[in-house]
Formats: sequence, structure tokens, C-alpha cells
Amino acid sequence: MKVAEMRMLRWMCGLPRRDMVRNEVILAKVEVASMADKRREVRLTWFGHVKRRCANVPVRRCGVRG
Repeated sequence: MKVAEMRMLRWMCGLPRRDMVRNEVILAKVEVASMADKRREVRLTWFGHVKRRCANVPVRRCGVRG
């Protein structure tokens, strides 16, 4: 997943691989959150949504305890 993310960022910046620009430089230049961070944020948002549901809702009975 990280490789695909860096490919997209390089493409957005117009920097081919042969220019040998380090990933850290590209990440500092575009200043975007990583895809892993965004996935974690979405999962936590969904978890909060499920947690607020009633205890008798099927999605709540499947795995969320508490």
C-alpha cells in the first residue's frame, strides 16, 4: 500500500523515479496524511458510530463489547 501511495505522490509532483528524490522529501513537500492514517481514522469513526448504537442492534452484537 505504501508503494502505491508513493507512486501517486511522485506522479502528482511530476517526479519520476529516475530523479532519485527521497520519499521523505516528497512527503514533506506535499504535506498530506498517509493512507494508513486515513484508514485508521475511518475505522475509528465507524467504531464510534457502532459504539453509540443500541445494544440490541445486530452490528453491535457481532463483536463490539462494552
